[in-house]
Amino acid sequence: MRAGLKLPRVARFLLPLILLVAVGFAGPCYAQTRPPFRGPGPQRLALLSQGINLNAWFAPWANPAGYADSFGPDEAAFLVKAGFTFVRLPLDPDLLFDRDHPAVFRPAVRFVDTAVRMLLDAGLAVVLDPIHGSSDNARWESALYHDAAFRAAAASYWESLARHYAAFSGDRIFFEIMNEPHLSAREKVDPSWWQGVQAGLAAAIRRGAPSNTIIATGERWGGIDGLLGLKPLPDSDVVYSFHYYEPMTFTHQGASWTGPVQEELSGLPYPPNPPAIAAAEAAMADPRARAQIARYAKEGWGPDRLRAGVARAADWGRAHAVPVFCGEFGVYRKVAPAADRLRWIGDLRTALEADGIGWSMWDYETDFGIVRFAEPQWRRGPEVNAPCLAALGLDPSASLAGGAGGASGAGKPTLADFVAGKTQLIVFPFTWWERLWTREAGAGLESTVPDPSGAPASLRIEVKGSRDWSLPSGFRIAVREGEHYSLSSKVLCSGALSPGLMFTSRDARGAVLSWDLGSKEAKAVSAGPIDLSTEVTIPPGVATIEPRWAGVGPLVAEFGDFEVRRLDPTAP
Repeated sequence: MRAGLKLPRVARFLLPLILLVAVGFAGPCYAQTRPPFRGPGPQRLALLSQGINLNAWFAPWANPAGYADSFGPDEAAFLVKAGFTFVRLPLDPDLLFDRDHPAVFRPAVRFVDTAVRMLLDAGLAVVLDPIHGSSDNARWESALYHDAAFRAAAASYWESLARHYAAFSGDRIFFEIMNEPHLSAREKVDPSWWQGVQAGLAAAIRRGAPSNTIIATGERWGGIDGLLGLKPLPDSDVVYSFHYYEPMTFTHQGASWTGPVQEELSGLPYPPNPPAIAAAEAAMADPRARAQIARYAKEGWGPDRLRAGVARAADWGRAHAVPVFCGEFGVYRKVAPAADRLRWIGDLRTALEADGIGWSMWDYETDFGIVRFAEPQWRRGPEVNAPCLAALGLDPSASLAGGAGGASGAGKPTLADFVAGKTQLIVFPFTWWERLWTREAGAGLESTVPDPSGAPASLRIEVKGSRDWSLPSGFRIAVREGEHYSLSSKVLCSGALSPGLMFTSRDARGAVLSWDLGSKEAKAVSAGPIDLSTEVTIPPGVATIEPRWAGVGPLVAEFGDFEVRRLDPTAP
């Protein structure tokens, strides 16, 4: 391409793909060595050019109370303004799936329906990823491999799900079969187990959605090695996904869920340079961490090595004449040097686009993301990482003003205002409390109860276990000894047992001093909701208090927002 000649962004993405297809039919020599291209057309592939993962909405770690409003139309419009063409929407595997009735979705489908319609209306395509489990949970995969009845139920579920969402759009909704299969890492099975299982699920999707594009992936966490071991499916409308986080020593430094050695890593540069590597090694107490840093320094990571990794996936796609797609990539930003993180993101994005590979960065708003919130529980005070947008080749001037989602609380006092004494009352909406915790795993369910307009009016919980449970707000309020506070909330409960309203108190280091400061029990009622309130005077040593509901044993109850008021200690 001559200097000064600029193509539109979509054209820059499509040109390598068009050349790939053209080469496949260029003449007898290629016709003998390359099969015809099998995949969706260029216009549909262009929809998969620049994407972002919406990781905090319906994934396993999301708060169910925020299903209705944790991502709003203003945010979707921001993504379009920035230049994103699609979103990838991960769903908790059990959010909609009922094994006993796999063709009938759980009630949360209405929230997903609203979300998908809103995203489509904003002009974004949607990659629906409904089997996106936690990285430490192989229960779904194990059942798919060992249990024929479960496989049949999963296929029935996928067929119904595909039929349901194909009615929303036949060309702008993509169905991703499963996220990061990795049973071979947990059981002594060959990675090839996934080939036949994936083919069966793809056939079920195709029965439900004849016109939509399917996204398939390889085993081994959906990485490039898994892709290379995969045989293309007998379907001509499939895109093949891989995830790219190499080298994890750099991209996941400081990430606690990857293990204690990786969690200790901090300040590693990209590309490695001797002074920064020496400083990082000197800061490590664990000799295993120092050894890992030394290996990283010798591996030659930089733009060329990233391109070589991407080329492996691109070559596999060319050899099979199918399109490939990078469904996840990113750098954990907790301790990675900010400039180096952006350099890695820019280098990988450039390598992907050079091979005509669409991409979806991980993610929108968590610890890999492009957006942060000054008050995360309220999703208020959004801060857009403009340099990250620039590294992605997108518009760094795109802004997201004010609050976000339906629970932004625009115009309401902030927690900072309350602590500073600018207001005596603060409201913590139930839509952004933390998730229900139960001593017995899986013993509790959460859902929102809508008002006549469809907006969430209360939080409903059902506890089936016999042991203790807790419904914390997640908001810690800085306090001083001798201050006087009241806590109130509406509750409607039934049954013989009753919940308690209380504060959790902690010292300056965050250690719990009391789980039940000011505890007051709500009597079981069925006629209507009651307003329950309690008052506390802050004891010595307490630095923060956090509102919560808690109890023991089975319960069905509905809760309203927490309201905390600072009281005059001299008042009667």
